[in-house]
Amino acid sequence: MKRRLKLREAGAGYVQKRYYNRTDLTNMSNAPERFELFILGDGEKKCTEEADTRTPNSSIFTFNKEDHTLGNMLRAHLLKDPHVIFSGYKIPHPLFSKFELRIQTDGEITPKEALVACCRNLVSELEVFSREFTKEFELRKMGLGVLGRARYDDMAQKIVQGSWGFMVWVGYMATSLAVDLNSRDTRQLALRFRYFSNCKRCVPLAMDCP
Repeated sequence: MKRRLKLREAGAGYVQKRYYNRTDLTNMSNAPERFELFILGDGEKKCTEEADTRTPNSSIFTFNKEDHTLGNMLRAHLLKDPHVIFSGYKIPHPLFSKFELRIQTDGEITPKEALVACCRNLVSELEVFSREFTKEFELRKMGLGVLGRARYDDMAQKIVQGSWGFMVWVGYMATSLAVDLNSRDTRQLALRFRYFSNCKRCVPLAMDCP
């Protein structure tokens, strides 16, 4: 009985110690501010291009204040271009919101032209998604009645006023519609949103390259 009591006391002290250390980690005084993850500094460019001398027709684009969301999306859609031989990205350090995108083409177009074309294609796909989603959403509202329409409109207004704006509202409602309507087309729209939610940022990023 005494041995069990000692084990329990030791276990309780260990849990308290871990909880105390965890509290200290969350209150670090030297932690960077959250806005530094997405707001550019003074004189900092969103995207820069550097020629890769190791392989022909290749460039390395550095995107500041971005992460895997944009990097993986650009990489995947660049590989659909027949003129793109290689497309890959890496994040040099996990604590800094920056990634490097390497593009190699067959020589008919430059890496920058391939990147700009990819960004424009992503924007056009998002516009198609926006129209299709609006149609599905309005059809859904028509079947909800007066109270249901008021609930959806109120929820949409609150989310739009948030920091993420319209795109978070679209993603949330697309997921809701996919569950409620059980429609194959709507599920596809919700799935596509996961990949195209941020692609409106692509063209300004690519055009910012020198």
